[in-house]
Amino acid sequence: MNDTSPDKTPDTSDLSLRQAQIYAKELNVLFQEERKRRQELEEEKRRLEQRIRELMALNALFQEQQAKMFQIQQSYGWLEAILQEVVATLDARDPGRQGHSTRVAQLASDLASRIGLTDEGLPLAARLHDIGYILIPDGILLRRDSLSPAEEAVFKQHPLIGDTILQAAGLPLEVRLTVRHHHENYDGSGYPDGLAGEQIGLSARLIAVIEAYEEMSTWRPYRPPLSREQSMLKLREGAGIQYDPFIVKSLGEILG
Repeated sequence: MNDTSPDKTPDTSDLSLRQAQIYAKELNVLFQEERKRRQELEEEKRRLEQRIRELMALNALFQEQQAKMFQIQQSYGWLEAILQEVVATLDARDPGRQGHSTRVAQLASDLASRIGLTDEGLPLAARLHDIGYILIPDGILLRRDSLSPAEEAVFKQHPLIGDTILQAAGLPLEVRLTVRHHHENYDGSGYPDGLAGEQIGLSARLIAVIEAYEEMSTWRPYRPPLSREQSMLKLREGAGIQYDPFIVKSLGEILG
């Protein structure tokens, strides 16, 4: 007699539960990953928004500074024009000096290019180098004969006066120092500070040579102009004493 037993049906409840648990775990992993990704995106969004706010603030500051710079440039331009007009008036006090400052500035720029001198303030300093003459009396400034020691002391104040004027006008220090020191001598015997050699700024040394050449080679009411050769000869004689030898040599090269 065969042993017969009823058919066993598989219990699907355990299987479904395990599948549901696995699926739930997978969903949870996906949910956590999505949550983490959203958090990262939110954090990145906040960083970008903060960066945008910073850039907008910087742009506003830049625009503000640009507007101020434009105002300063306008004021500086007006101031420069006024000062140059003052210098032109000073040059006109002496019939032999008309256009002197402009000629000095032009030749100074040419010589600066020749020797590789980069000084943005040089053209302005060259035009304004004698602005201190404004407070020197005509009786001293236009004297044709020798000055007394007291008068010479007054005359020698003009570089200091020029520096003071330019300081009050707010011009850059390098422009002021070039004006202040353009009568310093290479051997230290000049004025107002008794500087020597490279203690004197290169721009001031350059203007000292250019001004001397311009003075010698230009007509004066009390003497005819010296020739180019005569002027250069005198500069060479003063090289190492009154003038920077390198500047004198370089000027001779550009004059031919």
